[in-house]
Amino acid sequence: MKWVVVGLAALLGAIAIAIAVAFCHVKSQITYGLDFGSLIDAFALLLIGFFLEFAYLKRSSEKRADTDLLLGIVDDAKSAFRMLTEKAQPYSKGATLNELQKAELLSAEREFSNAVHSIEQALKHCGVDLHRLSFDKLKDARAALKDDLTDTPFPGPYDAASIAQITRSLKATRDELTRMAFAINRR
Repeated sequence: MKWVVVGLAALLGAIAIAIAVAFCHVKSQITYGLDFGSLIDAFALLLIGFFLEFAYLKRSSEKRADTDLLLGIVDDAKSAFRMLTEKAQPYSKGATLNELQKAELLSAEREFSNAVHSIEQALKHCGVDLHRLSFDKLKDARAALKDDLTDTPFPGPYDAASIAQITRSLKATRDELTRMAFAINRR
């Protein structure tokens, strides 16, 4: 967008200079008419206008496509997060996880972690400044959630304090995923 504004400013500056030069060389009498030079000037102006519009629309279209793809990757991460939340449900009853539940929880946590990594790689590929989007907040929330799910008292039994901490971590991670989707959409 910045280069479009600069291009338009340069074009308007060139037109102003051309008009000033033309008025300096005008004789005492101004005549109106249509000549070959005027037609070439008008055609060149139209051509430049069409080129600027094409370039702007192309850039806008590419950015929208990147945004849609990035939002799709965030949706994949949200889906992985929902699966992790589902697999983590036995903790809320204070129970001890059996071997199958432990394996499913660890697998879901790994899948979510991979999804967050995919967001990071996609943002880097699109040239997005990760610090501007505060991507580290999402990574920190993911790490805190992993710690809360897999550190003591894993695999259980879970006491009230552990359940409350896991619940806070799940909420914080969900909020960060939502914030990331908005940040990507507004970039």
